[in-house]
Amino acid sequence: MATTATQTRVVEVTGAGSPDFDALVGVWQAEDAERDPGDPVTPAGEIAVDLFETPPTMYHQAWLATQHGEPVGAAYIEQERDGANETTVELSDGS
Repeated sequence: MATTATQTRVVEVTGAGSPDFDALVGVWQAEDAERDPGDPVTPAGEIAVDLFETPPTMYHQAWLATQHGEPVGAAYIEQERDGANETTVELSDGS
């Protein structure tokens, strides 16, 4: 059965202290485990640093998707703010 957009809730995750951060980490680590079986998953602290403790020349924004309260996906954008690449934004689903 297909899931409609009205059954999916997407929220921004603004930092390691956000209520949805742990769920975002779970999705991220599940992607890690699927992509690289047998390798260790990215620790929560490293995810927090990658997304929310970036230098002034980088910008990140992250979102978590849930269905019926369960995490089902995550995405983030990365933008370099270095004066040369500011018109380019990368969107990633964590894979």
